[in-house]
Amino acid sequence: MEREATGAELGRQIWLQERRAGIGGSDAAAILGVAKYGSALNVWLDKTGRIPLERTVESEQMWWGTALEDLIARRYTHKTGRKVWKPDRLMQHPEWPMIVGTPDRLVIGQRRGLEIKTADDHLTGEWGKEGTDHVPHGYAVQCHLYMAITGFPVWDIAVLIGGNDFRIYTVTRDAAFEASMLERLVKWWMDYVVTDTRPPIGPGDREALDLMYPSVRDEHMIEATPEDDVRAGLLFFDQNALAQHEAVLEQQKNAMKARIGDAAGIAGKGWKITWKQSSARKSTDYQKVAALLAEKLAEHLGHEAAARYHNAAREQAEVEKPGIRAFRTYPPKG
Repeated sequence: MEREATGAELGRQIWLQERRAGIGGSDAAAILGVAKYGSALNVWLDKTGRIPLERTVESEQMWWGTALEDLIARRYTHKTGRKVWKPDRLMQHPEWPMIVGTPDRLVIGQRRGLEIKTADDHLTGEWGKEGTDHVPHGYAVQCHLYMAITGFPVWDIAVLIGGNDFRIYTVTRDAAFEASMLERLVKWWMDYVVTDTRPPIGPGDREALDLMYPSVRDEHMIEATPEDDVRAGLLFFDQNALAQHEAVLEQQKNAMKARIGDAAGIAGKGWKITWKQSSARKSTDYQKVAALLAEKLAEHLGHEAAARYHNAAREQAEVEKPGIRAFRTYPPKG
């Protein structure tokens, strides 16, 4: 029996469908090449309906970010005295309807918005001094897009880093940047989404290409063009150069490890290198769990009956995972 979708899930599906009608804040960052995750090709696949909505699933990090939104907003109000409210609809740019966004919060009684973020503690270096606009580029683009839509002159970012480091940053409207950003985004929409033309392939498109071509449907090898011959030659050359570079890099790392020995690291003038052991983590050995359960079954049912239960359980738990396409190169010999 299929499980019926909850109200929250249906609401998210409607929101995802609406987002497909235009370029949102995170889309803009990906199109401009400053997003931490995703690329322009990912956005194109989404906007042209090549990724089913059911494939657009919240990650664990996204879930926690949403769950903590209200708490972070309350802390923002407590720290600044500014009360905020959450918009319940998708907003559009007054001139360019394909530029859309759903701001996290708007400040009551002020022409000011608020974005709410969470970040892992190892990403602290991406954030500058609190109160400045030194934030990850993708988040800055998101704020500029929302200022373009609302006409507001200022946008705050409230971020919780590592679960206990709360900071507030402020991005101000920049007319020149905004005009350039909108020009590039509108052109991208007209060139690729309206015409249903795939955008150029970039270095961050591995995930998008895996979505586009998840399996081999035709076993034949296509014949290379002269352009393919040149590209393959460059690929083989770059792979060889990278392998040599990685070997030199590994040698330098090993030399430093030998120098550090059993110390925590080494420090020089303005630099340091550490070689520390990570914290121990507990995990469950499920094979051992199964063996212990089999022993208990054998004690109560006998070895033959326990073996039958064990084999039946293995058959029911067996899951076939689809194969993953592997990209391999075979440079010419000699």
